[in-house]
Amino acid sequence: MQKDTAAATCFKDKPPGNQATIDLGQKQIESCPAAVADLKAAGLTPREFLVLTGSLIGNVFAMEMKKQGQIKQYPDSVSPENAAFLDQNYDKIKAMVAPLMGQGGSDK
Repeated sequence: MQKDTAAATCFKDKPPGNQATIDLGQKQIESCPAAVADLKAAGLTPREFLVLTGSLIGNVFAMEMKKQGQIKQYPDSVSPENAAFLDQNYDKIKAMVAPLMGQGGSDK
C-alpha cells in the first residue's frame, strides 16, 4: 500500500494503525478501495494486515532492545521460532520496517 499513491493518499495524515482500535483501523482501510485492492492482491484482509503489522512492530522493538543489550532474551510474546527468525534476519527486517518506523535504511 505504501507504494500505491492512491492508497497513500487515503492515509496521508492518519495511518490506520494509529486508530484507537483495530476495528476503527479496519474501517478506515475498508473506506479506501485502493488499499483494499492492494491487500487483496497480497492475500490479506484489512484486519489481518493490521494484526500482522502490529505484531511485526512489537517484535521489531523487542529485537532492537535485545540487539542493544537492553534485554537479554525476548519476551514470552515472541515465539522461539520468531525469535530465531528475527536474529537470523536482523538487517533485512530492520531495512524492511524502516519506512514504517520513520527511519532510513538499516544501520549495520
